[in-house]
Amino acid sequence: MESLTIIGAGEAGTRAALHLRERSWDGEIVLIGQEPHTPYERPPLSKSVLTEGVSPPLLSSAEQLQELQIKFLQGSQVAEIDRQSHRLRLQNDEFLPYDKLLLATGASARRLTCTGSEHALVLRNLDEALALRSMLAPGKHLILIGAGFIGLELAASAQKLGCQVTVLEMAPRILGRAVPAEIAEVVASEHKQQGVEIRCDVQLDQIQALKSGYTVKLKNGESITGDLVVAGIGAVPEVALAEAAGLDIENGVSVNAFLQTSDPDIYAVGDCCSFPHPLYEQQRMRLEMWRCARDQAECAVQNLLGETKEFSAVPWFWSDQFELSLQVAGLPSFAKRVIPRTRPDGVTIYFGLNDQEQLVSAAGIGTGNSVAKDIRLAEMLIAAQKTMNPAELSDPNLNLKKLLKS
Repeated sequence: MESLTIIGAGEAGTRAALHLRERSWDGEIVLIGQEPHTPYERPPLSKSVLTEGVSPPLLSSAEQLQELQIKFLQGSQVAEIDRQSHRLRLQNDEFLPYDKLLLATGASARRLTCTGSEHALVLRNLDEALALRSMLAPGKHLILIGAGFIGLELAASAQKLGCQVTVLEMAPRILGRAVPAEIAEVVASEHKQQGVEIRCDVQLDQIQALKSGYTVKLKNGESITGDLVVAGIGAVPEVALAEAAGLDIENGVSVNAFLQTSDPDIYAVGDCCSFPHPLYEQQRMRLEMWRCARDQAECAVQNLLGETKEFSAVPWFWSDQFELSLQVAGLPSFAKRVIPRTRPDGVTIYFGLNDQEQLVSAAGIGTGNSVAKDIRLAEMLIAAQKTMNPAELSDPNLNLKKLLKS
């Protein structure tokens, strides 16, 4: 590999560029970022950027990129991938040759489809976070559509700023299949205690703009009026470039176990790609997780440098809402049986087992880092694919480390 061009300067793309230099690779690196910002961390957008008005931490400063001889094309957009001639056409009609290409195009916020959907704001990037921050003020009524992680983190942040918050969710409960129902109940209870109204099983009809504010009409005939409406209903992988270039698409840019697309000179990582996971029966999945983006970036770099490394990292994610910190290792949606383990301090960890009684997930919620150690040990147990004894798992007096050694 003589040069690597990376499309996308988010977590995955920037991490890949930095990791190449950490491994002392001295070839040419071109990092193309569509946003007019130096690469930054996205998790704080729904939290401290809103509540404190602080800038998110940078993934790398412009000076560091320059020092590492990473050519950063800030505010540039790729219009076309020409696979035959191995070159990219930018929006300004400039052409860039590439040897190997890494797609880290991420995902965009899913938009509502109801009448008046254009009135709903979304939160996916720094500019959108700053715009929303300027609108949130004590006494304002925020109507949030969607009770997933982004929606609930937004709700917590807005409530901290003194807003009245109403969350509308189409599903029967919050957080869908992302966490066990018991943990979803803890989160819902905390929001209610803090003054956030969450309504599930509601169907959206339309959003109407008023002289001041908006009215959200539900299919049951009810109307809710607020100062602003924000949709947090998931994300859609950015695949337009890959699709136009003729790459295989399946719930994202389709990659193999080594994160290689249907073109051997093009790899894809992060929110934009779907891959087969060896810990989950090789089922193809797409994971919108900060840790996954970093892990995939490092795995792709190893393969680009000539190694043969299958991506097999255990999924892991977290969410901070009010004083609660939620952590999940693995994928609860694959669990056929849930084993609760209540510790002496009252915190419960929910372990998910498959039909072979192998651990596939673990989820916990508490204050601070109270669940971090147990979730980290569970992550290691999931990776080991050991068969578990449910009675041992539920025993709060058994050290989880012993299960790893057994």
